Amino acid sequence: MTKVRLLLASDFDGTLAPIVPVPEDAEIDEDAKELLIRASQIPGVVVALLSGRDLEDLYNRSGGIRAIRSGSHGREISSEKGEMIRTENGIESRPPDEWVRDLEAKGFRLEKKKYGAALHWRGVEGASEASPEVEAFREWAAGEGLTLQSGRAVLEAARGKRSKRDVIEELTDATEAERVVYAGDDLTDFGAIEWAAERGGGYFVRSSERNETPRNATVVNGIGELLEHFANELRDLEKEKRG
Repeated sequence: MTKVRLLLASDFDGTLAPIVPVPEDAEIDEDAKELLIRASQIPGVVVALLSGRDLEDLYNRSGGIRAIRSGSHGREISSEKGEMIRTENGIESRPPDEWVRDLEAKGFRLEKKKYGAALHWRGVEGASEASPEVEAFREWAAGEGLTLQSGRAVLEAARGKRSKRDVIEELTDATEAERVVYAGDDLTDFGAIEWAAERGGGYFVRSSERNETPRNATVVNGIGELLEHFANELRDLEKEKRG
């Protein structure tokens, strides 16, 4: 990979795709897709998409964009050409079916992933990370030796410890990027946002579900405002080339 002027990276759900009650219904914002396609065609720019979703799922929801993709918080990475750079073995263990059926009857939803599982409670009245059902999920994950990561109305358990910050650091080194930009909306993005903020730009998409803010982040209100910042990044880069 050759040295680049700008590494333009982003989380997917809640950042480029609006949060929806059922994760399978998530779709990338069309304006975001158009901007990222344009960005990927500019010499000296590399686009990267990072997600907690399995890599195949992320690819299916962001097709048409030439980008490095990182799935499962960095457990899987593919190149701009779609070639696999890193993959790890998945897990076989799953929570008992009877327990899953009981959860779903209460409105919770268990998402099975290649490297673990995620428990969602968006829309479940009164549910939170303190709910007994969530605590039971924590106990199952601990028994399986899985690492927990909190999100917006979701708790994910997966094998090993990976982070989006790890991925951003790796990509920065690999591309020798002169400027790094990263955008995200949740706790799992904080490390990557803070890393990018010191090397170009770190953007945090505000929501009513997250009161915390990453250090030195530029806080934006929604996808539209974020895209304005991304567009400015690209315009500034093109001005430098002309000047």
